[in-house]
Amino acid sequence: MLIAGIGPLKDYIISFIKENNLKQVIYIGNPDSSTMSSIFSYCDLGLSMYVKGSTVAMPIKAFNYFCACLPIVNSLKGDLSNILLKHNAGLNFEAENVRSLVEVLQVLVSSPSKLETMAKNSYNLASLFDEKIQYKKVLDMVEKLAVK
Repeated sequence: MLIAGIGPLKDYIISFIKENNLKQVIYIGNPDSSTMSSIFSYCDLGLSMYVKGSTVAMPIKAFNYFCACLPIVNSLKGDLSNILLKHNAGLNFEAENVRSLVEVLQVLVSSPSKLETMAKNSYNLASLFDEKIQYKKVLDMVEKLAVK
């Protein structure tokens, strides 16, 4: 397992890995985009794990996961949760609930076809969020407002 990113638990995670001599868990810090793209090619899913009450609505990592064809296991409520359900591109679990996370992971591990379907659906979402498409939507909205 690779753990990437920089957050408030960074030092705890590094210490936990060392203290427990975890050979299959590696903390890689905050790699650049090309490194992340290479890493994603070895991944089966992306994790979007946040604490209860997080104000994050749509994390940047979700867009990266979509482009990498990764289903998302998510703890956020709101936008990302709704998108994953609507497009069958991942599963949601209850934030800070280990049992809930394990149950979701077991569903995906026990059903490779479900994981594959969600991966394809995740990739299909990438085109919806392409910057050219989003930029056009903003331009269209500005033009409509300017006409009024």
